[in-house]
Amino acid sequence: MHDDHDHDHDHGVDESGNPWPDRINEAYYGKMGEDFGARTRDRINWRAANAAGKTALDVGCSQGITSILMAREGLRVVGIDIDPPTVRYAQAEREKEIPSVRERLEFRCCELAALGDETFDTVVLGEVIEHQTNAVRFIRDAVRHVAPNGRVVITVPFGLHPFPDHKCTVFPGDVVEAIGDAFALVSLDVTGGYVRAVAERRAGAASTHEIVVDTTEKGTIEAQQKYFAVAAREAAANKATAAANAQLTALRTEHKKMEAAVAEAAAKAAQATEKLATQSKTLIETGHAQEADRLEIARLTDLLEQRRRAFEDAGSALLATERKVGALEIELEKAKLARATLEGETKQARAAADAEVQKAQTATKSEVAKADALRRSLEDAHAMRTAHYANLETERERTKKLTELAQRLHEDNQRFQQSLALALGQAIFAMKSPKGFIRFPRTVAGIARRYMRRGSEGVVLQPLELPKVAPSIAAPRPRSGALGADAVVVDKEAVAAANALSIAGWSEQVKPGVIRVMSVMDEFSRACFEPHASLVEPRPDNWAALLDAAKPRMLFIESAWKGNHGSWQYRVARYAHPPGRELPLLVEECRARGIPTVFWNKEDPVHFDNFIDNAKNFDIVLTTASEAIPNYQARGVRKADTLQFAAEESLHNPIGSAKRNGRVCFAGSWYHKRAHREDDQRMLFDAAAQHPFDIYDRNYNPENPSTVFAFPEEYRGFVKGRLPYAEMNRAYREYSVFLNVNSVVDSPTMFSRRVFELMACGTPVVSTWARGQEDTFGNDLIWHVQSREEAEVAIRTLLEDPREWRRRSLAGIRAVLSAHTFRHRWNHVLDLAGLRGEQAADPLERVLVVAEAANAHEADAIIDAFERQAMDAGVAKRLLLALRGGARPTRAAANVELAESTDDLAALLARAPADARSGAIALMSPNVVYGRHHLQDMLHAARYSHAAVTGRPRSLARDDEYAFDVALAPGSLLFKPGVLPGTGDASALLRGDLASLQGQRTYAADSANYAETTASPQHEARASLLQEVEV
Repeated sequence: MHDDHDHDHDHGVDESGNPWPDRINEAYYGKMGEDFGARTRDRINWRAANAAGKTALDVGCSQGITSILMAREGLRVVGIDIDPPTVRYAQAEREKEIPSVRERLEFRCCELAALGDETFDTVVLGEVIEHQTNAVRFIRDAVRHVAPNGRVVITVPFGLHPFPDHKCTVFPGDVVEAIGDAFALVSLDVTGGYVRAVAERRAGAASTHEIVVDTTEKGTIEAQQKYFAVAAREAAANKATAAANAQLTALRTEHKKMEAAVAEAAAKAAQATEKLATQSKTLIETGHAQEADRLEIARLTDLLEQRRRAFEDAGSALLATERKVGALEIELEKAKLARATLEGETKQARAAADAEVQKAQTATKSEVAKADALRRSLEDAHAMRTAHYANLETERERTKKLTELAQRLHEDNQRFQQSLALALGQAIFAMKSPKGFIRFPRTVAGIARRYMRRGSEGVVLQPLELPKVAPSIAAPRPRSGALGADAVVVDKEAVAAANALSIAGWSEQVKPGVIRVMSVMDEFSRACFEPHASLVEPRPDNWAALLDAAKPRMLFIESAWKGNHGSWQYRVARYAHPPGRELPLLVEECRARGIPTVFWNKEDPVHFDNFIDNAKNFDIVLTTASEAIPNYQARGVRKADTLQFAAEESLHNPIGSAKRNGRVCFAGSWYHKRAHREDDQRMLFDAAAQHPFDIYDRNYNPENPSTVFAFPEEYRGFVKGRLPYAEMNRAYREYSVFLNVNSVVDSPTMFSRRVFELMACGTPVVSTWARGQEDTFGNDLIWHVQSREEAEVAIRTLLEDPREWRRRSLAGIRAVLSAHTFRHRWNHVLDLAGLRGEQAADPLERVLVVAEAANAHEADAIIDAFERQAMDAGVAKRLLLALRGGARPTRAAANVELAESTDDLAALLARAPADARSGAIALMSPNVVYGRHHLQDMLHAARYSHAAVTGRPRSLARDDEYAFDVALAPGSLLFKPGVLPGTGDASALLRGDLASLQGQRTYAADSANYAETTASPQHEARASLLQEVEV
């Protein structure tokens, strides 16, 4: 690896006689120019960043900077070079590193052949290929040392570089030819005049024609851009030279004028001196004339001095201009040389690109022909499938009825065949012949015996055997709704009967106070929206009947691939041959009835094109990715808005999560085809592997654990199988830390729904950065990491620091449950559709705090605690404070009602206005210090637990947190609407008499933001205690 690219060779010959010695470390640290150093660092850092595995070989390691960087990041590295002084320099640099890095790093002065059969996870070829006479042969020799599933990382100048130590010209096609079919390209690019390539040794590599062409074209364009930049600089230099020449001509003219003026002044001075000499004898008599002449001489002398100085200045300016012109002429010559070089380089690049394009076009024609044949086959198959589906439901019902009719006729026929009447009739009919007449008595006797033997067992019926008919495929029905000449007139009664049959078994289950919505969703979304709406879930064959029967107030369709238990598969997304147009017809009918239609694309931005054809027909389009909104508006959608993912509090909550297992978990897939995500996964997994670590693989296949979707070998020991969605919620509550890797990183609103769910369960998340996560939650709730070192610090801190774990856990629960649940998302949908007013009021959006105070100090403490409480947006709080013994607070406060009475709190509540008692009721005590999130957390717990009474655990044992039916702290109780009046005296509850809670479902949240004292503490003590308990 040499530093001769884009740099003048002004550093002489090294001790080995090499006329082009290598100084790459000096270039990396900026000692050979900042601009050159920046470009060099970018290439070297890129090579080190793309190294993978545990071992690496740096071929042509030079002064060793790439090897050192990889060793610092944990790889065991061998650097080789054939220049002894350079290797000695690298070994000296190695001695400057810490012991652990030195132990992983080795430099050898040798060639490739000396390595024998050694293999490495990564082989780096950094700017060494161009110094070989045969690039393809050299690359092939190097990649023999790549281990199975290993990779090769290459940087090499693109095309022609006229440097004396360059022995070959390299294009992207040379790299691809050299690595062969045993390698699959991970990336191939041209940046800054250098080919950058990463390839992995694995079978089944895909065609690289398009990649090579694209890369060659990019390199050619970059070379042309450089050529035009040089041409522009040459034009500017020519222009500057012309201007300088013009200025020089003007200065020379001015210089000649000044010389003439100086000569004239000198002549006048000489004349004045001569005149002074001739008149010297008469100066005494003519003093005034002498003085005048003296002054004239002085004036002329000053003028001469001024002209002399002007002459000197003009001479200096002339000299500077001549130097400038010389420099510009030198620059012009350099520009001409660079243009000539680039013209040759461009011609070679264009020729190479043309050759690659020709090869790619030939391959493309073949592939297009194959694709066309497959497309025609697919169209034929789709046509047959469409025709079959169109008639399937009708034929199935018709077949069922015909089968039932045939069964009845078959049974009736058997009964008739075995009936007494038929046997007697046949015997009578046989009497027409003499033989029959003679046999008649015996025949009748036989009939009687058979009938008596059959007795009560009745007729034995044989099963119906239907004939087997080979299936046939009818021609597909036309998509157009136009009726032909042979169209059949619709039988309205038959249609009504068919509609009634299509919804047979549908039960109307209407929840009080919620909107009835016709919906198509997948199972996850259904589970999340179902608690907040009465969902009517149609199939493609019965939506019309359900629309009449259920009369929904809104149509809500999401970007489901298999909506409503798979019945809407292929009907919501765009397909070349959809089985039917039920969705557009459903939307059109809803619009005709004035029913608002809403489409939610939760697959944006990746699958925008898959759903836009249907989405654009809806009144309202919602997207998880706000950056997609302009795209919808450009397609004619008038109302487009954002609907992020969220957590469903009835599913995603911390219930039963008090005991964590002290382990780290990742759940998801390994992304082989997304390099940046694969790098992020390796970074997180390598950090997590230092601790107890489990992986749940979404694509886990126990019968074939080595599929293309499997995790790499180094992580398979951590894989525990896969978990279905229902069990995943349990895992959320068991693990101490969860890892998250983002595929979409630049969306302001789109990121994994798992982040919401984990935070709602109180599980801290260590994640790679995503803009949406930062914009939604900031950088404190989710621990964003960008390197293995940062990840190690984050995981270690969360596993070893209980206070930090608890802070992030509680803050995450609070952040999600206060603004990012599907209840919040559904209310937003109703607002957009104009239906929020039809939804019943939420009783947990009002809380009445009840307390009593015996003196002014206690009254002030209660009011301070009440005012301190933070509430979710839209939640109103109110305080009913009973004052005993004439106690009065020292100040007034908003939303506080004072009641001077000796009645117990239950009596006071009974007299309170109905609207005050219709929400939740909470108790407060002056002998408790409340953190600012106490009430907020209690309301969240009441909502997700569905318990009648929630509170803080009375015991400090961790097992009592997030648990049902454990002892609750009296001063923390919160009652759901309608519960407290039936539990007895609230004053007795505050004193600790909890007997009246027997039979009520109770739930204990966490123990933070709450501390009991023996008496109401003074201000300083309360402030100190508050600082300890508030989380």
